[in-house]
Amino acid sequence: MKGISKAYLGSAAHASRLMRAVGHQPCVTLGVLARAFELARPKIKRVDLLAEVRTFFLIKACRVPEGLDGLPSCWLQELPDLLWATRLPHWEHLPYMISLASIERGVLCLAFAQEEPSLEARPTRWDALRIYLNQSLAPNLWQPLSRRMERAIWSRWPELRKELFQWPPQ
Repeated sequence: MKGISKAYLGSAAHASRLMRAVGHQPCVTLGVLARAFELARPKIKRVDLLAEVRTFFLIKACRVPEGLDGLPSCWLQELPDLLWATRLPHWEHLPYMISLASIERGVLCLAFAQEEPSLEARPTRWDALRIYLNQSLAPNLWQPLSRRMERAIWSRWPELRKELFQWPPQ
């Protein structure tokens, strides 16, 4: 791992490598995932959702990550609860500061203010959080879509029918 940069740690390439290392392979194509994001869009107005998520980060993490406005609304809605679930019960704040949260090639990319590159080849606690969030936020590349969502995509976007059943996804 010699020569790993801080930028690489927050990249889609790193997160994808981590997901593959724990046995996850992409299950859907990027085109299908983009439509799944549309179907999973929460009812709340995006501007209100962004305000809620920014407030969560200000109060509970002392820092609002850059890039939140680029995340799908369904992920934005789930992110605070998933992060809050990682803390110990007596903690009043998150123990890490996410400096950047973005989506690249369907992967959640995270950079942490406190993270420094390590010479060790083993995954870090930062990596464990990347894995947890990438497998927990829904919909995601790593889990098959529900039958309901597949049917909705099949009927609303006929041009994606081939991609719905493409294996392996490209």
